[in-house]
Amino acid sequence: MPHTLRVTPDDRRRHLQLVSPAIHEETFSWSWFCGHCAAPPVRAVPAPHQQRVCESCGVGLMQQAPADAAPVPNEAFVIVDSSLSVQSMSPAAEQLLAVSGDDAVERRVTDLLVPADAEAQGPAGLAAAITQSAGGATTTTGVFVRPGATFGVRLRAQVGPCGPPRAALIVFR
Repeated sequence: MPHTLRVTPDDRRRHLQLVSPAIHEETFSWSWFCGHCAAPPVRAVPAPHQQRVCESCGVGLMQQAPADAAPVPNEAFVIVDSSLSVQSMSPAAEQLLAVSGDDAVERRVTDLLVPADAEAQGPAGLAAAITQSAGGATTTTGVFVRPGATFGVRLRAQVGPCGPPRAALIVFR
């Protein structure tokens, strides 16, 4: 006669465990900034029911990024979504990359930026860093890039998460 294992609801409950989050909120802080001019919000934290349009420039949407990765006003940065399309760029990035924001938005980031040392970057390269950040990773990655049509120029960039919606923030430092 075959043996049958009978599992009662009480047996299942004993195997459940409380899983703590991977990031401790008290040690990981986020900062709000404008996705166009990098200005901080006028109010400490934008209320969910308020418009997300920047009150300083009236152009960009308010974004969040890890406090140590968020850009400051007049800093060059680009916001890229998970499909590697440029969603926003600062005026300083427009000047640095010699392209207008209107021409850059919805273009592939690889049309604007390429790894400076393709062989040296391996799995921590530009596309991997963007994909990880836009996918929800909370760490930042340093990469060296160059403008797509320019040779002999190396730019140090930091790639990290931002949103909502989830995206990658590339800050040229």
